[in-house]
Amino acid sequence: MQLLLLRIALAAIFIAILGWAVHGRLDIQGHGAHLLWGTLAVIPFTIVCLALVAFNLSILSGGSVGYRHAFRAASLVTPLFLMLPSRLSELVKPLYLMSAAKLPLAKGIAVVAVERFLDVVCVTALIAVAATLAVPGSAGALQFSAILFASVAAAGLCGIVVLLTIPEWINRILSWIPLDGLRRNAQALFLATRETVSPRRLAGALIVGVLTWASSYASFWTFLNMAGQHPLSWSAVLQVFVLGTIGLAVAVAPGGLGTFEAAVMLGLSAHGYALSEGAILAVAFRLANLVPSVVVVVVMVLRDEVNLAALIRRTRGGIDAP
Repeated sequence: MQLLLLRIALAAIFIAILGWAVHGRLDIQGHGAHLLWGTLAVIPFTIVCLALVAFNLSILSGGSVGYRHAFRAASLVTPLFLMLPSRLSELVKPLYLMSAAKLPLAKGIAVVAVERFLDVVCVTALIAVAATLAVPGSAGALQFSAILFASVAAAGLCGIVVLLTIPEWINRILSWIPLDGLRRNAQALFLATRETVSPRRLAGALIVGVLTWASSYASFWTFLNMAGQHPLSWSAVLQVFVLGTIGLAVAVAPGGLGTFEAAVMLGLSAHGYALSEGAILAVAFRLANLVPSVVVVVVMVLRDEVNLAALIRRTRGGIDAP
């Protein structure tokens, strides 16, 4: 599995370097060509991100999920993220892994919950760095966001400490739940979460999570500096990247439609871009990130490896849907 991950990463890096070299040598005029090259350059980074997310799923599950199933689960989330309300789409991974990899639903939910906690930790760090580099006009909003995300991360960390230090108290509280089915589900989720947040798994998943976010930022930097008409410094790109991430995080609409684009547009407008240019870049970047996942999902559907309609129906119905 590690060898497969290394091959994917090396292939993606090679394609990205090749695209950058060709972009620099070909005498192609017009903003459309730059936008095309920038969009194509994002795809290798997206593949690396998918591979790292899959690796993280495997780590957090304690090896219960094979890498192939983990990669398919990670690929399913991106297109279905656009079809389902953002919070409801979190059920896609555990439901798919339950049917394909026989992972207990409670364990799948615990894995996704811990994965999201680690994302919050990484995003908090990114926002904090961006806030220190931001211009005075936008520093206040970023500092508020950093405090908000840090509060969520601190709450999650406190929960993990409680799970690891006084599990018998939590088990005792859960035993007071009067409904048998609800009590069993709550106890199963508690046990699965406690197993998932073992220090060794958390450390490994955090390292992979940092690499995932670094790759995502690198793709955004590459895209803006290849597709955009104005070159941006790494700090300026980081500020726009953080704003787009916040737009996705606070979204209610499927896929963060609208909020992500608006955040990127406003971020780019502070660095010399017109709102129309920012809108085009935001949409192009979203489409570029969709391509690898859509290809994987189409192959899965054609090979009858997933019933997409049933998975969407089950996700919309919640975990108790038939």
